[in-house]
Amino acid sequence: MPNWGDTNDNDDDYCADKGGGPATAASVTPAGPPTRQRLQLKPRSAVRSVDANASSSSKPSPFGAARTREEVLASKGIDPKLVEARIERKAVPLRLSKDQDEDLRALRAELAHAEAALRSANENEMPEEVHRVRVTGKKKELDEMIEQFRTVNLEKQKTAGSTGPRSAPGTGPMSGRG
Repeated sequence: MPNWGDTNDNDDDYCADKGGGPATAASVTPAGPPTRQRLQLKPRSAVRSVDANASSSSKPSPFGAARTREEVLASKGIDPKLVEARIERKAVPLRLSKDQDEDLRALRAELAHAEAALRSANENEMPEEVHRVRVTGKKKELDEMIEQFRTVNLEKQKTAGSTGPRSAPGTGPMSGRG
């Protein structure tokens, strides 16, 4: 059995058949074990590289025909900046004073009462239009009140933030102390 780790191996015998002879599974050298014939590569062709580029672009995209949000909104005729502003406005939580909170609770209670009257009229097969108009009016009033409170509170925050250094903890407009 040959000793594979010997340094006495003749490196020239490893690829004994370097010529362009017939391709055989293994060549036998007179001094050693069978060896694999050296791989003979053909030169690269320019046509193959062009075909490779064409096939990569014809692959289906993992996102399909997806477009960016801005492109979709623009195709619908919607300004993406307005959508961003709406999202930004929703991200800021609405903080209310006690009076504002009480006003909102009262209006929400009125809205709930109007919705209950509408459901009752619907279940009893009575005229609903008066109740529907009342519910719609209360919803609109509630939305307007929330927007008004948001605007007022943002203005207060801007003026409080621009007047100078922050006040001591527990003395701001939201603390209930001052």
